[in-house]
Amino acid sequence: HSLSNLCRFAGHTKSFYSVAQHSWIIAKELRKDGYNAITQLTGLLHDGPEAYMVDLPSPIKKALPDYRHAEDKLMKRVEKQFFLLDDHDTKKIIHHYDIRALATEARDLMNNVDNWIAKFNVEPFSDKIYPWLPAEAKREFADAFDILMNEYLEELKK
Repeated sequence: HSLSNLCRFAGHTKSFYSVAQHSWIIAKELRKDGYNAITQLTGLLHDGPEAYMVDLPSPIKKALPDYRHAEDKLMKRVEKQFFLLDDHDTKKIIHHYDIRALATEARDLMNNVDNWIAKFNVEPFSDKIYPWLPAEAKREFADAFDILMNEYLEELKK
């Protein structure tokens, strides 16, 4: 619920765009590229601590080491709670998709960002982002969570 009401980029987008939709997009792109359910779920929940600590812009977050430490501790709790992958390779994959999402968001949701997109040195996702209202973001995020958790539990049974 919280992630669907929390706007990315501290609200500096052309219109409201939630952390929940951002996370859903990452899970969707991981699915399109053939990653398994637990990797997709890890992508969906990669910003889980922001439900409690809000989405600080990266330059500010980098200047607050205590905040980052608290966020890292909370992420460990989210990973444990939902059996997420916390290995280096998975974190590298999720980070790559997060940067691609950032480039896509810059392209579709921000003003005057051509140089900003180029600095990421990644290809934005092909699908254009059309921001959802919070209720739709909440529903889509929750549906994705349910689907991925059920798929993951089925994988464990095999």
